[in-house]
Amino acid sequence: MLSTTLTPFVLPQDLDVFSALQADLHQAIQPTGVFEHFAFDRLVNAAWNMRRVSTAEISLLDRSNGEDPLLHPDTAADARRFASLTRGYESSYSRTYKELVDLQSHRALRNLDAELPPLADPIKVARLVKQRQAIRARDLDIEWKAQDVELQKRRCDHYDREYASKPVAQVQPAQHSAVQTLPPQPKVETIVRDTPKIGRNELCPCGSGLKFKRCCGNPVQGGLAQTA
Repeated sequence: MLSTTLTPFVLPQDLDVFSALQADLHQAIQPTGVFEHFAFDRLVNAAWNMRRVSTAEISLLDRSNGEDPLLHPDTAADARRFASLTRGYESSYSRTYKELVDLQSHRALRNLDAELPPLADPIKVARLVKQRQAIRARDLDIEWKAQDVELQKRRCDHYDREYASKPVAQVQPAQHSAVQTLPPQPKVETIVRDTPKIGRNELCPCGSGLKFKRCCGNPVQGGLAQTA
């Protein structure tokens, strides 16, 4: 079973301060469920440890007599260690806070009619709603395709039962003849010339000494020559 109990180190004189810090964070975040409470305990632990390191750094300033703790020979090692601890606790706090934002955003997605949780991101919730709608649409499309395949299969089975067992009708060759009788075509006669054809640039056979195209081969010149 997942344990949701984290016990930070708290001195007896700091119990009231720790309880106030925990109550303020609980009122601001309002965790619900096992995972949110577990993340909330880690967030409180990181916040309390950052406060402890901050208090220790203040006491370190008193030990360094107002000088820079990183430069004072007696406090330089402690100052570097406190700085490293601060970075680690701040990173843990940031990761846990983002985890709580994701958890509460998914909680809001499960109950859209209710009020948004304190850390729920409206933009993230809207994006999750679109993703869920896209997944539902994809699932419906897959379901419809499956139903269409099943319908086609039933139609094929029905065709096999109704028509596959029936004999195929015989086609009469006389009724569906692909060859048709064409009507007789007229015979083409070849024209044979009595004399060889005269070229346009040859001498005219009339003896005029002109080319055929400028003499008898020209309708106008030929007509004038015949008239003369």
